[in-house]
Amino acid sequence: GSISPTFITLGWEPTCDCNTNTISAVVLDPFAGSGTTLAVAKRLGRHYVGIELNEKYLPLMEERLRKVQDSMI
Repeated sequence: GSISPTFITLGWEPTCDCNTNTISAVVLDPFAGSGTTLAVAKRLGRHYVGIELNEKYLPLMEERLRKVQDSMI
């Protein structure tokens, strides 16, 4: 037979029973590169933290995040 995957959390539980959608607090991208993941997080209204060792990506990341801000106005 086939084995179906089981997903388990590490103890996280909602703090209220208000029947609403859960929104994650922070998106962490330890390899941020040009900032695609950060831009999507921003567009979805999430907080985000990006880590990138190569500083050459910073202008690309800033521009991508600025475009998200401009499109939201």
